[in-house]
Amino acid sequence: MHELIAYLEKEMPYSFCLNSIESDMEKVTLDLTVSSKEETASVLKKIKENEMFSSAEVTSVSLLENDLGEILYGFTIDAYFAPYEEEGDEAEDANAQEGL
Repeated sequence: MHELIAYLEKEMPYSFCLNSIESDMEKVTLDLTVSSKEETASVLKKIKENEMFSSAEVTSVSLLENDLGEILYGFTIDAYFAPYEEEGDEAEDANAQEGL
């Protein structure tokens, strides 16, 4: 989970606010807020591009208003973990392809 948090801190837009995070063995669910539709699309794109995940989908979207009257976009993403391969598995796969 530390790797994911570091990635989010580095790659997400300035207005990005992570409201909650939940995970199980299959996926991580991120409840987020950003300040524009464009940032919503950018966040989803960056999550999908992360090698940690095999896929990601938005499961809810809502318009919110902060104390200053500004409109924010709240949404939830389910990001499904990519299959995990141990380092030894990759070496075995390479050797099998080479006929060793």
